[in-house]
Amino acid sequence: MANTNATTFSAEAFGKTYSFTCSAYIGKNGLTHVCKDDEGRTTRKVWAGRTWEPFEFACVLQSAINKCPMKARPVLEARLIFDTQKAEEKKAEDMFSDFQAVYNKLDDENKALMREYPLLQTEEDARRCIGFMKMLALFQQL
Repeated sequence: MANTNATTFSAEAFGKTYSFTCSAYIGKNGLTHVCKDDEGRTTRKVWAGRTWEPFEFACVLQSAINKCPMKARPVLEARLIFDTQKAEEKKAEDMFSDFQAVYNKLDDENKALMREYPLLQTEEDARRCIGFMKMLALFQQL
């Protein structure tokens, strides 16, 4: 697997803007998250078995923040870790609401079909599933 699209996190603390660019790839030891800061430092987090994070790159971003000056760390954590986690939770809630609204429009036969849908692993899987349900809802009206 090639690198994922890079995600950049930026925040200001004490008059300085800190930027962290994170990406991921599958390496010989498993999923690897890489975070490069604007000072050229690189932080890596390797996941032999994928574990839960509050949002993608949370652990490697936290490790990168820990390399910043001590006085900036609480500000960066609040603005990058906490705010990003809240934004991801809101995005997940919105997606679930969309999923539930579309699912409720399906007839019983199509609901049964959706219960057999493969396990959703990523946001892309969930969006694809929601699109599929929207198509089912349209076709059941014909």
